[in-house]
Amino acid sequence: MRKRVVCGVVTFLFGAVCGLRTAGATTWVVPDQEEMLRGADAVVLATVSGMRSVAAFDGSQVSTEVSLRVHEGFKGAAAGDRLTLVQTGGQVGDQQQWIFGSPEYALGETVLVYLKVGPDGVLRTHNLALGKVSARVANNGRVWLSRVAPKGYGRRIESLDRFTRRISPLARGAARVEARAPQLVGTAQATTQFRLMSPASRWFDLPVQVFGDLAGDAKLGAAVSRQSVVDAAAAWSNKPGSSLAMRYAGDRQGGGFQCVQGAMTISFDDPRNEIDDPSSCSGGVLAVGGFCSSGSVRPGTPYQTINSGSIVFNNGWGGCNFWSKTDFRNFSEVMTHEMGHAIGLAHSADGTSGGTFASDATMYWMAHFDGRGAGLDDYDRGAVAYLYDNGGAAPTPGPTAKPTPAPTAKPAPTPTPRPAATPPPVPTAAPTPVASDGDGDGVRNARDNCPAVANQNQSDRDADGVGDACDSCPDLANQAANQSCTMLEGKATITTAPGRDDGALILEGGFSGVVDTRTVPTLRLELTGAGGSHAVEVPAGALKPNKQGTVATFSSRTLAVTLRRASGQGMLVSVRVMAPEIKSLVGATLGTRVVLPNYSAAMSLPCSTRDLASRVVTQCAPPRSAGGTATRGIGG
Repeated sequence: MRKRVVCGVVTFLFGAVCGLRTAGATTWVVPDQEEMLRGADAVVLATVSGMRSVAAFDGSQVSTEVSLRVHEGFKGAAAGDRLTLVQTGGQVGDQQQWIFGSPEYALGETVLVYLKVGPDGVLRTHNLALGKVSARVANNGRVWLSRVAPKGYGRRIESLDRFTRRISPLARGAARVEARAPQLVGTAQATTQFRLMSPASRWFDLPVQVFGDLAGDAKLGAAVSRQSVVDAAAAWSNKPGSSLAMRYAGDRQGGGFQCVQGAMTISFDDPRNEIDDPSSCSGGVLAVGGFCSSGSVRPGTPYQTINSGSIVFNNGWGGCNFWSKTDFRNFSEVMTHEMGHAIGLAHSADGTSGGTFASDATMYWMAHFDGRGAGLDDYDRGAVAYLYDNGGAAPTPGPTAKPTPAPTAKPAPTPTPRPAATPPPVPTAAPTPVASDGDGDGVRNARDNCPAVANQNQSDRDADGVGDACDSCPDLANQAANQSCTMLEGKATITTAPGRDDGALILEGGFSGVVDTRTVPTLRLELTGAGGSHAVEVPAGALKPNKQGTVATFSSRTLAVTLRRASGQGMLVSVRVMAPEIKSLVGATLGTRVVLPNYSAAMSLPCSTRDLASRVVTQCAPPRSAGGTATRGIGG
């Protein structure tokens, strides 16, 4: 079984995504929501009410306090509570520190956050960026959540109501979290955001001195751990077109993630308890990494100066079969990827772009675990030549990696953080075998834009990197921030009969937002089932609205549609379809999408089938659970 890995601030979660645009990287194994709930001490919907960063007087670390005003507590807290968490990193004056994979916060932002009490008794975000879920409050007061999808494939949009219905009574009955107030000592600075750093940064004092850890990884031992450090440093050094040189300088006592001037340090087994322990081999952080830099741009360059780097491997993975002393190539690949972040490189791609050239790179957001160890690919060599340009001809990025014809031509990968509008990191799913093809569509997982749903043609009409077959918003990119794309909530019934070529499907559903039916010339219904897919569309101009624009209907022998405004701020849709293709939709799940001009709503439903005497009936509906479905708003 192949696992996917997220790489960033060398926060290595098993099954992590390494799509970095900043100073650090993290590698995760993406746990499911139930596991996140069990592992967290508190889960709250809250608004960020204050932030301040504090730089230690000795320059070893920058930390940031994030204050939360709780609107609703789902575990370990209640509405009205005031909580303060602490994250490693931030900026105070000219001093900056960042671990990629850290959650990003902004003053006034509404978030769903999973919190954990650390060994120091202070709250922190559980599993870094995985524990912070973006929340968007629609105009009607309804709250929509955008989280990392299961196994790290893209993002999943769901309503707060749906999330709430799935919380177990055991979680709701958990004791109120007991955490002490942070006691950070140093130079403090108020801030309005906790974000990835920009502009880009690189080392200028070369060679970079790289120090291993005297103890080594608990399972792999000191000798194997040291060899991985040596191999990774050598992999990045002295590449064509690059001035970067790295030198293994011996071993020190592991000190965790901190700024050690003039050195890159590696620590094993999380010596300062900075990373939440994994709950099992199926979920958690493998390693974290990043760097410290000055806030000013070095004269004559577009870069800030990296003055220290740090990589920390988590503990608790020794019992997992991918952590092997006899074959430590997976370990070396993670080391090399995270060291790439510590020298200033971003991910080659985040899973939504880049093609094979980017996805084959060691700096890809997902670990390959294909036996490459400390090896680099064409993209990696081009990226380090770009960031550490030695004035000579650098390799031209491209699938063929041909030599650059002119000295002025530089590679085009994006190895450095973007200065603005940096999206939050997406945790990486555990690495899957190279030849793995989970959905059996002939496209291996590492290159499949929809790896859990068959989509051989890789259709992606909004070009956002998520295939149409599993994109909750196939018509508009960036669905998490666009109110025109929402969740469809409802149920469907499929009926087939022996001896009949066709089948019948009846859909009843609703979605948020108000649509004037007089402005809707057509409506399209897309259905995806176990054995195939089927789409039907009302001919242009055939959807008949009423004078008030609250209802529109269409009817033919094989298709009937009613679009109606609900009593609240929403729309109801009813569809009946008769077609031979309906039979192919029968299975364990049914994906449904209603598409209007510049608007789409989608849902995925579990299904159950009953074989009656004269017909087969498949009913698809959300799982039954306790709890209401009342619309929620955010109070002040």
